[in-house]
Amino acid sequence: MLIFTHSLGLVAVKQAVEIRHPEKYEYFNQLKGWIAIAVAGVLPDLLSPHLSLADRYNSFSHSWMFTCVFLACCTICFAFLFRKPYGSLSVWCAAAYVLHLAEDMISGGIDFFSTGHVMGQYYVSPMYWPVIDLYMVVIVVLLDRKIRKQHKIR
Repeated sequence: MLIFTHSLGLVAVKQAVEIRHPEKYEYFNQLKGWIAIAVAGVLPDLLSPHLSLADRYNSFSHSWMFTCVFLACCTICFAFLFRKPYGSLSVWCAAAYVLHLAEDMISGGIDFFSTGHVMGQYYVSPMYWPVIDLYMVVIVVLLDRKIRKQHKIR
């Protein structure tokens, strides 16, 4: 999948959750949270950029070991920030990272356990990736407009 699908997938879900409680957080704090989730969603590709499918199979950031390290860091952050206003943000970031791996599994697969056995395949054809990216951008923009309207921000 392409960059917007990886970065905005869970941002759209977070926005949909936050639409129900607009008074809970200020808009610009929400925006910072969305950016953190988007970065976590793209993090596997930022840490180990790959242009070919073979490069993705050999990527350390798409393996179980690095995923466990990242999830452990998110768990530690959650434990320390549990009672803070944005304590759940680390859980959202962990979910974004895992969603990225799941998206890669259905778009060519990943060698998650570094055994040479690829998990997943092309369930979503590469020709649909730009369309999915466009949909993700449109969904996030529309949800953002709704949230901005709830906060009375132009």
